Amino acid sequence: MTLPASQAENEPIFAKARAAIAKKLRNLQFAQFQNLERLTTPNVKGIPTDVICGKIKILSSSGGNVSLRPFVYFVGDETAYYDSGMPDADLDALIVKNFCAD
Repeated sequence: MTLPASQAENEPIFAKARAAIAKKLRNLQFAQFQNLERLTTPNVKGIPTDVICGKIKILSSSGGNVSLRPFVYFVGDETAYYDSGMPDADLDALIVKNFCAD
């Protein structure tokens, strides 16, 4: 299977994004990445920022619940954040919301 040029060009950075998010997840039982997209979006200072936005399907550590959670990966400094869905004002969720549309 041949990937479209833009997809093929981005695959190495998508692999880095997947690895960075997987590293953040505790008790990773199952993770499936979806809707990866490379964007340039302004940060809070208006400076263009290269990011990967996407969603990850996560199986809970108990094996019962599967949820689809959004994430952002910053290409420049290789940091990653994902919205865990926890109700306690998750800072990661705010960062994801500021850089990636839902």
